[in-house]
Amino acid sequence: PSNDIISALAPGWTSFVVMDVRVTNGTNAPLPAMDINIQATSGSRQAAATFDVDQGIDLPSVDIMPGADLTWKAAFGVEEGQPFVVSVKHGFGNATGYYKS
Repeated sequence: PSNDIISALAPGWTSFVVMDVRVTNGTNAPLPAMDINIQATSGSRQAAATFDVDQGIDLPSVDIMPGADLTWKAAFGVEEGQPFVVSVKHGFGNATGYYKS
């Protein structure tokens, strides 16, 4: 996706990270993908989540069946050259996974 397109949707940011997110449902019940919360920080700021449906960057709205996985694209405005940390959480009160670059 073009930074020009994404930056129009996230004013104040000039650099963006676009990533594939893949979630595997290891439970015995359907997992609503909308319950998955992805946030990020860049340097000392909260990274700006941004969406562009035309570029395939959107929130999933389906259930992930037991044993299946789902992949989608996520994008964040970032401060170039600063640490970028993504947190992934399912629902409220559950463990959070952290990923750094």
